[in-house]
Amino acid sequence: MMPVKEVVQNLFTENAPAINEKYGSRNEKQDFNELVDDQQRNKTKILCRRCQCIVLGAKRVTLLKGKDPKELKEMSVGGMEGKQMEKTDIWWFTTNEYAFDTIGFLTLDDLDVLMCGDCEFGPIGWRTSDNKNFWIAAERMNYA
Repeated sequence: MMPVKEVVQNLFTENAPAINEKYGSRNEKQDFNELVDDQQRNKTKILCRRCQCIVLGAKRVTLLKGKDPKELKEMSVGGMEGKQMEKTDIWWFTTNEYAFDTIGFLTLDDLDVLMCGDCEFGPIGWRTSDNKNFWIAAERMNYA
C-alpha cells in the first residue's frame, strides 16, 4: 500500500507537457477542406501548437470563415509577450464551454482571450463577455 503522503504528492504533481520547440507564434495558413466534414465540423482533434495537448476533440466545433474578424496578439506563453497584432477571421466556433478538453482564460487589452489550459500558450482565441460564445483561431492550432 502506498503511503498517504506519496498519494497526495502524486495527485498534485504536474506532469510538464512535451514542448514542440519549433512552434510558431503567428497564424499559419491551412487547407481546412481536409479538416471539416459536410456540416463544417472538425473531423480531427484540435491541438495546442506548443505542447500538443488536445484542446478540442473531433466533431465539437464548427468552422466559420470571414466572421467576426479580431486583432489578436502574437502568441506567447502567458499571452502577454506578443508585440504585433494579427487579424484573424477563420474560427472554430462553439457555444458550449464544456466542449473543451482543456482551456484557459485571460483578459488581455479588454478582450477575454482563450489560452492553452496546459501550457498557457496563446491567445488561441476569444470569448464573449457573457461567456456564451467561444471563438478558436483555426490558423493558430495543430490537428491530429
